[in-house]
Amino acid sequence: MLKLIVTVIGGDFDEEAGKNWTEEFFVNNEMKGQEGKMPLLAGDLSVILDKGMGTLGSITFNDLSSWTRSGKFRLGVKTALDCCEEIRVLEGISNAFVVEDVLVLTPLLSLSPYANLGTPLPW
Repeated sequence: MLKLIVTVIGGDFDEEAGKNWTEEFFVNNEMKGQEGKMPLLAGDLSVILDKGMGTLGSITFNDLSSWTRSGKFRLGVKTALDCCEEIRVLEGISNAFVVEDVLVLTPLLSLSPYANLGTPLPW
């Protein structure tokens, strides 16, 4: 079994790093959030891989991505500190995505045909 830690990196990471980055480059590009605010990412931030399979639990972003250089985030995964000391396991990254404020979407929801039906939205 292998324990992974979920983290946030900037949306432009892949363009800067190429396909083979160093562990130091990855760690230096982890995003901790804005000073004086809550941690950028909260929830179940660890994943246990068993035979190469794992399940990501519930996570929540506590800030928007608009303040970042690219306006986007990526999720990253890295091995836990107490794991794999003798071998190098390359960190993983997701595609870049935007985290928007739900209040920005509120006017759109009132125009939805689902707004007054008590029906869950289809997305």
